[in-house]
Amino acid sequence: MVHPSLDQPSFLTPLTELTLESHIDHRKVRNFQLYHPLAIYLIFNPNRLIQQVEILSEDQKYVKHLTNDIGFKIFQLDYLKGSDSTYHTIDYKILGYDDPDKISPLTGKFTIDIINFFPKEDIITFYNKYIQDRIQQLNCLLNNVEQNRSEIFLFIQKTQVKIEEIRSLIEYLEYKEGNEIIPKIKEIINQWVYFISQKYLQM
Repeated sequence: MVHPSLDQPSFLTPLTELTLESHIDHRKVRNFQLYHPLAIYLIFNPNRLIQQVEILSEDQKYVKHLTNDIGFKIFQLDYLKGSDSTYHTIDYKILGYDDPDKISPLTGKFTIDIINFFPKEDIITFYNKYIQDRIQQLNCLLNNVEQNRSEIFLFIQKTQVKIEEIRSLIEYLEYKEGNEIIPKIKEIINQWVYFISQKYLQM
């Protein structure tokens, strides 16, 4: 499988809208809601957010087009008996934004960044390859430093932007993953930082 590029966005394939029936352990939610009457069940669908459609059928023939939807649905069980408990959706509002219409584009960009920067494959191999490729490309540019000086600085600048994005986004990794993965990613990034520092001394 080809790794997504950090320079170009990857595209999501449509998925059937997540539903409570297919993505819930009724017993656990029922028991939790029994002791916490205000408990809710939250589902996030990145396809709903990015594509702004709600898929209404398994064959994806019927869709509902959305506007500024942020991909979340919140549910609560109607009654707490049996495994066939029905449920209802709960309306919600996100506070802290003067213009609610800005939430969807910002959240969509964040989601795409997460997908592109954290592929399902071996993330350490992914970032090691990315950094080594950038070092190799920069080395090629440096072979003709006088003619490519502006190109070199542009290449470094673009790479630094990506690295700062990586540094920012790794903080959103789950704790159990982040505790092991984040130090390794930082160590890989430091290879670029060290390489740049050495090359600047030569330039």
